[in-house]
Amino acid sequence: MEKEGNANILKLFKRFSPGERIAILSLIVMILAFVWGVMVDVYDRAGNTRELQEDVAENKQVSVFENREIQEEILPLEDRRENNWKIISGEKVTDSNGNQYETIILAGKTWLADNLRCPVLGSSCYNNDPNACEKYGLLYTWEAAEEACGCLGEGWRLPNRDDLLAIKELYDSENPNNYLDIDTSGFFSALMSKIFPILTSEINDYKSRKIYRALIKGGRSGFNATFGGGTMYKDSISTYLHEKGFYWTGIDVNEIFAIVYCFRRDNITFFHFPFTKRNSSSVRCLRD
Repeated sequence: MEKEGNANILKLFKRFSPGERIAILSLIVMILAFVWGVMVDVYDRAGNTRELQEDVAENKQVSVFENREIQEEILPLEDRRENNWKIISGEKVTDSNGNQYETIILAGKTWLADNLRCPVLGSSCYNNDPNACEKYGLLYTWEAAEEACGCLGEGWRLPNRDDLLAIKELYDSENPNNYLDIDTSGFFSALMSKIFPILTSEINDYKSRKIYRALIKGGRSGFNATFGGGTMYKDSISTYLHEKGFYWTGIDVNEIFAIVYCFRRDNITFFHFPFTKRNSSSVRCLRD
């Protein structure tokens, strides 16, 4: 019976033209990719719930998602001292538009401790809301982000591969997973990143809860990353406010993509992935 069923399916499939067969196979692949993405997300959520419960039990820092506002439970000062929570502050800097920023020292480099707010061509507020700009900074396309760092003066730039590797060494040196080991230079890889963003961002790339906790608002680094969301160029819709924080790097993948690093609130994870350069993300500049 099973062989007869398979034979009937094969006969039915042969009735379609080659073009129709390719379309059917493509649809099946897309359905499988979607199902796989949902399964991965469910698995991650289950794991995150368990880890969050363990964190609360051990009185570690946790992020609380309530009424779509960020609330951080910070460890008592004495516990922070015991865990070497040494935040090294740098000098305040002012951009060419008069905005002032706190800075911190990470791995010998001076980083902004606030999201960039200097307006340039290619920058915008989340949903064109000035209040969002005040709280979360401007969102920039990749080319605009490179230009905007120049608002701070000579030497300010987007982080490169070595800068992010230094952060990994500081906060998650024992993680065995590949870090920034992404090959999207080929046509197939770029196509997969565009068609299946769930797979390329959630499975193939490095993830770290330790870096998330260190760099998020209230974390031990003083970086104070926020969940300012992003704007997608295709429909000019801003999304993911209070859910994800996207930040540009200077890592140029190809003519379509550059690398962003992301803080995902529901997963409690830091990760990176290729992002379309015409999309808009937050920016943290640094200088040597």
